[in-house]
Amino acid sequence: MIGGGAWSVPYRPQAIVAFNSFLRAGFRRRKPFIVSGTQRMLLNEGDALGRTYTVERFLGAGAFAEVYRVKHRILGRQALKVFKLLGTMEETELALKEPIMLSKIRHRNVIQVFDADIIETAEGTRGFFTMEYVAGGSLQDFWRGYGESVRSD
Repeated sequence: MIGGGAWSVPYRPQAIVAFNSFLRAGFRRRKPFIVSGTQRMLLNEGDALGRTYTVERFLGAGAFAEVYRVKHRILGRQALKVFKLLGTMEETELALKEPIMLSKIRHRNVIQVFDADIIETAEGTRGFFTMEYVAGGSLQDFWRGYGESVRSD
């Protein structure tokens, strides 16, 4: 089990193995376009994803995905995570194991996943999922703001 108390979930090593297999499955990493020393993002402000989401702004990027603040046409603001990796439909569906696992966890300190799907772009198939948008900056900025006053035991 992972966690403790009421929010414990079964530990499933096969999910980790599946995700690692996905990373080794031959996905083509998208090479970013460089324009005047800046990296071109996967989505732009104002872009529409189907009839449901409109991109409001870029929030950040990691090794495997970019995160955007989007507006759902009915539910309002959400965060949208788009995978940078391109692959087949099967490989992309395998990448969506992360939101599937997150959606099964219910705890006040864990974000809620709302939607997960696949989009076709000019460059290929990409997976994405939406989750709660939590304003206020990154967790790293939060900890930096408190300095030494907050310590983990």
